[in-house]
Amino acid sequence: MSLVEHGGRAARRHGLDRRWALGLGWLCLSMLGASCSCRREQQTLARATLESPRGAVEAFAAYLRAGLHEYEYRCFSTDFTARNKLSLFTYAQAREELARSQPWLELFATPEVVGEIARGGGRHDVDVRLGGRTFRVNLVREETFRISAADELLANDFTDFAARLQLEQRPNGAAQLVARLPLDSADIDLDRATSVVLQRLWKIDGVAPLDSPD
Repeated sequence: MSLVEHGGRAARRHGLDRRWALGLGWLCLSMLGASCSCRREQQTLARATLESPRGAVEAFAAYLRAGLHEYEYRCFSTDFTARNKLSLFTYAQAREELARSQPWLELFATPEVVGEIARGGGRHDVDVRLGGRTFRVNLVREETFRISAADELLANDFTDFAARLQLEQRPNGAAQLVARLPLDSADIDLDRATSVVLQRLWKIDGVAPLDSPD
């Protein structure tokens, strides 16, 4: 083999090695980007909350992106699920039909909040851009309590949040917070209870477009 032939083969091999190295580098960068994106989405899910109107909108979008149907369902108000004949057990099956009757559903994975209106009386509107259109999300505040024993529900109901809480003064100047929850029956084994939750959460009650399709 001549020196020229050897040099040509080495150059071609060097070119292949360089292309292989560049390809491997792009693959690593892509995997790193996907990993970072996955971590960001996990952090978004961990922060998801229904404790504010905007938080409820963003939480629903995060659950939609993650395909967490049970959590999606829990973002809707009791009236919304009643109007659409939905239950926790039928939501996953009914979701395809719901997406047809409520076209905004599939667009909601990436909402852009553009405005908010406090209506008072436990009602709030959040305006979002979805697929190039503006939609108004109507939210209602639901006040509920529940008593659980691990995965078993012992009692739950709607309630007046503020009316159930009372601050009682103690002789030493300190105070204690007392929650009085109305129960339908005294036949509840509180020794088994693992959690008592009294909460105010914002739920999606309806979504309607504010403009016409382009």
